[in-house]
Amino acid sequence: MSLQFSPMILSYFISSIVALFLGYRTWKIRSSRGAIFWSLAMFFSSIYSLGVGLEAVFADPTLKFAMIPVFYLGITGLIFFWGLFCITYSQYQKWLNPLTFSLLAFPPLITFILSLFVGQHHLIYQDYSFVKYNGLLVSQVNAYGSYFWFWVTYSYIVLLGGSALLVLSAVRSPDLYQGQIRMLVLSVSIPVIAATFNLLGYDPVYPFDISPLAHSLKG
Repeated sequence: MSLQFSPMILSYFISSIVALFLGYRTWKIRSSRGAIFWSLAMFFSSIYSLGVGLEAVFADPTLKFAMIPVFYLGITGLIFFWGLFCITYSQYQKWLNPLTFSLLAFPPLITFILSLFVGQHHLIYQDYSFVKYNGLLVSQVNAYGSYFWFWVTYSYIVLLGGSALLVLSAVRSPDLYQGQIRMLVLSVSIPVIAATFNLLGYDPVYPFDISPLAHSLKG
């Protein structure tokens, strides 16, 4: 097995451990409003960082390609449970009926299934290659597929829509909770900005993706 290393790769594994720890700490107070969903979001954030870290550390194209479903499992679960957390924490539980749950769950489920067969279709990636950069073998997406943009749109809707629910909740919450909600809204801006920079090609740590680190920082 051929491996490679850089300090940035190490940060993914640290990020995974941090998210796992946060998920564990939140699970211990799971009786609190929204804590179960937040805890599960952090557990999936840990998987996301771990998958990206393993993809980066492997210097074999086959192993790198095999990690795609791992980090897609992480990001799809993270987005799904973030949505459930926002609905619950902002006290809109009445919205959690079978229809709403299905609408939230269907895109992440389809996305993960497509990632399992990413080499057999072009719905997520139309052109995916491996290149050498500063002595490291890195993956490079030259063109995204049509479904990828649907997934990105869904993710932004859930992230920003969840933030909007939190803002509405802050307006009618006691002062004790307003500080917490403001911090939550601020925290979600971190991965949104990171993802936007990455999609626009302005990743400050190219060829690495800072999105997993941003989600752990959000946590």
